[in-house]
Amino acid sequence: MKRFARLLLLALGAQLGLAGLSPAAAQEVTAPALLAADPGLGGPYKGTVLLVLPSGNGTHLGFILNRPTATSVAAIFPEVAAARKVVSPMFFGGPFMRQTVFALTRSPHPPTEDSVQVLPGLFVAHGHEEAARVAGRVPARSRFYAGVVVWERGALRSELESGAWVIAEPDVDIVIGGSADTLWQRVLERVQTMLALR
Repeated sequence: MKRFARLLLLALGAQLGLAGLSPAAAQEVTAPALLAADPGLGGPYKGTVLLVLPSGNGTHLGFILNRPTATSVAAIFPEVAAARKVVSPMFFGGPFMRQTVFALTRSPHPPTEDSVQVLPGLFVAHGHEEAARVAGRVPARSRFYAGVVVWERGALRSELESGAWVIAEPDVDIVIGGSADTLWQRVLERVQTMLALR
């Protein structure tokens, strides 16, 4: 997974992080995590949920999970008949590499030769050809994204210190399953439940 993240960062070059808005304690993200926008966060990231992946040396990349577009997956892969079985639309994954398609797939095994495991039972594939293979092989267990979010060294830590994000344990069912419309509320409820159990 770190190799995948490093390769993407090399392809992206120097990038800018997001801006955090509200105060909170410092935290580090050293393993895959879910980030939910703090209820007080306004602007374009209000109500956003991301899957964030550490990529080494204090840098991170991630996918916005709940920003559906009006484009169908079948329109992106017209040559793949099985792509018509993908119920979810294409998602806007982030502002960087917008022309690159990524697929997140729930699977016990890699869905393609070059896909990379990011969580137990969750793999990512990137590039049109790899994502098309995913659409052809496991369309019902995959979601597709255009672009990624990138944080340069220390940028995510700064956002966490400012209280922009609430951190939750990643869960394949949350990442891939359920409605994108309710994802933010479901992640916040998950965090509240975990805190109540402590």
